[in-house]
Amino acid sequence: MDRQTLLENAGIKISSDVPDFCAKNFGNKTAFSFMKGKELKTVTFSRLKLEADSIGSLLFKLGLGKKRIAILAENSVEWIEAFFAIERVGSIAVPLDKELYNDDIIKLIKRSDCKAVFYSKSYQSKVDDIKNDFTQISFISFESFPEIIEKEKNNAVLLPKFEIDENDPCLIVFTSGTTGDSKGVVLSHKNILSDTIIGCRILGNFKKAVLILPLHHTFGLITGIIGPMLIEGNVFISKSIRRVQKDMEFFKPDIILVVPIIAETVYKKVWAQAEAQGKAEKLKRGLRLSNFLLKFGIDKRRQLFKEVLSKFGGELNTIICGGAPINENIVKGLCELGIETRNGYGITECSPIVSVNPFGKGKNKIGSAGVALDCCEIRIKDKDKDGIGEIEVRGSNVMLGYLDNEEATKEAFDGEWFKTGDVGRLDKDGYLYLTGRKKNLIILSNGKNVSPEEIEAKLLDFSLIEEVVVFDEDGKIGAEIYPGEGCSDDMKNDIYAVVDEYNKTVPPYKNIEKITVRNTPFPKTTTMKIKRNI
Repeated sequence: MDRQTLLENAGIKISSDVPDFCAKNFGNKTAFSFMKGKELKTVTFSRLKLEADSIGSLLFKLGLGKKRIAILAENSVEWIEAFFAIERVGSIAVPLDKELYNDDIIKLIKRSDCKAVFYSKSYQSKVDDIKNDFTQISFISFESFPEIIEKEKNNAVLLPKFEIDENDPCLIVFTSGTTGDSKGVVLSHKNILSDTIIGCRILGNFKKAVLILPLHHTFGLITGIIGPMLIEGNVFISKSIRRVQKDMEFFKPDIILVVPIIAETVYKKVWAQAEAQGKAEKLKRGLRLSNFLLKFGIDKRRQLFKEVLSKFGGELNTIICGGAPINENIVKGLCELGIETRNGYGITECSPIVSVNPFGKGKNKIGSAGVALDCCEIRIKDKDKDGIGEIEVRGSNVMLGYLDNEEATKEAFDGEWFKTGDVGRLDKDGYLYLTGRKKNLIILSNGKNVSPEEIEAKLLDFSLIEEVVVFDEDGKIGAEIYPGEGCSDDMKNDIYAVVDEYNKTVPPYKNIEKITVRNTPFPKTTTMKIKRNI
């Protein structure tokens, strides 16, 4: 029986079933790898279950079963153990963005009525600053885990089974938002597991991955931890996004799951390094030869670009990208090097994956966000003449609602259909194409609707432009542009020329009439999306 069939027949209903299933079927195989100092450490599936159950035993003794418990920490194996310990005692995990200001952390802990907080040593000062606001809350340090596990490991097997229904909430995720709003998305066991188990079909039979995405977001938790666990993946926990290339070079993953900006960075580094080493022309010749051979079904990419691929470990063959549309030229460029890049679409309220480009010859439609997972359906509401309208989703992966906000929950649904707020279209084969966010649409005085994301994507095709935000300013389309480090007056003149070139290729109503060139990158969320309201 293959792994996917085994998984789909396993009857996994609640989150605490995940470490049980993995320990039973994968035992002493490595689940997670990480660096401690200069030494590579590993944790097996069996050990992960034992440690999570041991920590769960402490939670039970503290009366923290069926409560809400926050996690404030960077990505780590302790983060994962804390999550499954929370799930083991029927409690609800509340992952917090570690980059938030103290006042925001206090507000979220209060809003979610947490009775305990797990935290890492890195955030000891934050905890010290906020403790006075929470005299009745237990604060449990990751540093205490070895002692807790040693003390409780014999009691872990005696930990009672809690009555948990698959429709009970198991996770509250606060959306970071690119326009400043933050809602508590309440997800059930069924929400995240239906999405994960069906989503595992897109992960294929990979052997090793590098965890890059933050775990307080559902994309990181579901695709970086729970999904790989269920199909026996070995995941290396990267300490920092700045170390990603070094970690890939060391760990040699065959797959990574990222947001577009990381995939784009990977590709740009290939060419930057080639230019720096005087090998750009050689690389171009290799690409011409490779593309010619591919026309005859001869694939020599792994051999021709061995040196390039070695910078990412030499085994990387798949990038799955979500969180936002990815530049088509980046997808094509990575594919030419032998790295298949498949874009998908997701949103926190849908646990989070909604669609993805499937594997198989001719099934990856570059420019699209793929087809809906089997656990959900997509429809386009209020289509215009081009078939573009609001994307709505229904299925077992759609959230229970927003935390303590019946009005927002009601507003978010059209009957059974969740209104994503994203705008797009479906082609005849059911592939989804994203065109922007409904609330970002620019409505011009002539009644025309313009998607700023569409214009941004076209501007990003120009190598001079690294980041851009398009907006409405007094009824005219404006653009704020960051060209990258070392912006000079000459570069600014080149930017104006690039925008003029863009304006010649589009209808007049889509012309950019106001330009601002900035010297620093835009502020971003922890999933590297630009905060449009700042």
